Amino acid sequence: MKKEKSFETLLIAGGALCFDFINTVSAWRPKNYHEYLPDYNEFIRWCEIVAVLPSEELEHLKSEARAHPDQADRALKIIIHTRQVLFDFFSALAANDPQGMTAALPSFNKALNESFSSIGFAITAERLGLVYHKQQPDLLTPLRKILLSAYNILTTEDLTRIKECPTCKWVFYDRTKNGKRRWCSSDSCGTADKMKRYYHKKTKA
Repeated sequence: MKKEKSFETLLIAGGALCFDFINTVSAWRPKNYHEYLPDYNEFIRWCEIVAVLPSEELEHLKSEARAHPDQADRALKIIIHTRQVLFDFFSALAANDPQGMTAALPSFNKALNESFSSIGFAITAERLGLVYHKQQPDLLTPLRKILLSAYNILTTEDLTRIKECPTCKWVFYDRTKNGKRRWCSSDSCGTADKMKRYYHKKTKA
């Protein structure tokens, strides 16, 4: 019997916040597709699991979502749309597909521009730190942290280590020493891929 998909079974294996966010679907293909973020509350629950923001800020967002459900629904639509934008761009990047990257870049850049317009730097506790212009986090603050992660990956990391699992299409950053990681998980997708190739080999024999 297959386990019911939930946050308890969700593998956190992206190697970066932005990729863990992209991977909040069971697979980027119709077969076995499962949405882990059906509503804003579940999005915040995921944010708690991966520690996107301090717990007190996430509690504030829970209260905001309860008080303004229509706004929370609108925020979720932006969040889900942005996840698709990130997947389209990083999937093309992982495949070294210039045409795909060119097609995805306008939406990707738009998301970055809208996000970065709300952040800046300030001296806090005698140290320079990244701050948001609003005193309280709003419903899209976690998304801005995710987009900042995407920016950091593109500007500070080895882009050849951004990969896409051939089985489920999850995106991940390969942090292995030899850079030979192929699947999101060798135990799940890796095993499934090997079994599939073995089956095809046997049927052709």
